[in-house]
Amino acid sequence: MGSENAECPECHKNHWWLLPKESASVREGGKAYIECLNCGFQTNL
Repeated sequence: MGSENAECPECHKNHWWLLPKESASVREGGKAYIECLNCGFQTNL
């Protein structure tokens, strides 16, 4: 996550959701991904 408060590196908010297994990011990357609810930034866990 990059910070101890799990803040988004783009908008500095702390509001995430776990992408579903069926999403393209998870299928292609093979890892669990989360997306910032504020700005849409995605990262893997």
